[in-house]
Amino acid sequence: AGQGSMGCGSSSNNPPVVPTEQKKGSVMAPTDSSNKPVPPAASAPAPAPAPASASAPSSYSDQEIAQAIASAGKTCAMTALEDPSINKGMAFTKEHRKMLCLQGLLPPTSFPLETEAQRALMQLNNCPSPLDKYIYLMGLQDRNETLFYRLVVDHVTDIMPLIYTPTVGEACQKYGHIFQRPRGMYISIEDMGSVKSILANWPSKKVDVVVITDGERILGLGDLGTYGMGIPVGKLNLYTACGGINPDRCLPITVDVGTNTQTLIDDPYYTGLKQPRVRGEKYMQFMEEVLIGLHEHFPGVLIQFEDFGNTTAFELLEKYRNRICTFNDDIQGTASVTLAGLLSATRMKGTKLKDELFLFSGAGEAGTGIADLIVEELVAEGMPKDEAKKRCWLGDSKGLFVP
Repeated sequence: AGQGSMGCGSSSNNPPVVPTEQKKGSVMAPTDSSNKPVPPAASAPAPAPAPASASAPSSYSDQEIAQAIASAGKTCAMTALEDPSINKGMAFTKEHRKMLCLQGLLPPTSFPLETEAQRALMQLNNCPSPLDKYIYLMGLQDRNETLFYRLVVDHVTDIMPLIYTPTVGEACQKYGHIFQRPRGMYISIEDMGSVKSILANWPSKKVDVVVITDGERILGLGDLGTYGMGIPVGKLNLYTACGGINPDRCLPITVDVGTNTQTLIDDPYYTGLKQPRVRGEKYMQFMEEVLIGLHEHFPGVLIQFEDFGNTTAFELLEKYRNRICTFNDDIQGTASVTLAGLLSATRMKGTKLKDELFLFSGAGEAGTGIADLIVEELVAEGMPKDEAKKRCWLGDSKGLFVP
């Protein structure tokens, strides 16, 4: 859909994942704190008025597009068609095409965004597998960000499993094999000492949210190294579609310190360093440079840790939680949602949290984080901490953990 779009082929045995008619009111359109549509700014070196979000593409103005293009230092036509935050594909009006020197570079008919979205939906439904659908959607995002978010926002319930779990797991396992265009930033241990200058290469000068991973514990799949980039990318796509965060102010980052997965080292298409993981003091020094660099380069940025291994996740959280704006999604995010569910369940039962015992199947980041937050809540309700700890029992495949 849009300029340069392609379908995935078709399969007579492949029913549509999402309906071909546009859903109404599936999710609130992205908005900012003033309840105005979030404008994804052009990825240009100099600041410029931002084009409209997926929810209000008609608010693109000629002046906004022209200023964004001028700041990029490219010819009108090349920038308008190559920059996904500006490109509107076949939805460029005749007036836009004339102003941006696009006449002759697009077929003559101009389509409303609604028609472009229907075309994109048809092409998505022709993709024969969830992974093919993921590849199609990522390609659409690389070409036409407005159309991508229009499609996601209108069909968020159906498309969420395609751009995040469960499909993103398979995409991460095959990331180098399906790789088309880089997204986000990659910072490797070989960049140690020059992280500050590397961060300056990011074209957007204002970033509100960073989702960062070192790829050591991707979902339940283990150490995927740089193949884990699909997780920060997918998580931030959902923050835009469901939370209304400006996509131009979202930054996915993978830090590459190597991988201990031999199949990746042997993979001819692996995108990261083919070496064992760096551990210990050097790792922590590198992360210090990265995290403090982000904190200083993007003042006020929220840094979210995502899918770090047990050996580093808790240490990084404790070291930085009171120094910078940060949280660990696997430890704290999962725990907060789980505790909320437990509190709701006790209200329905007519009991109190202190009346319950909690048994955890697994003692990883999520399980341990949930147990810690339950203990905090019990203490806040007046229970002594030692007694609160006795209400939480953790086990793994080898049995129960005991003091």
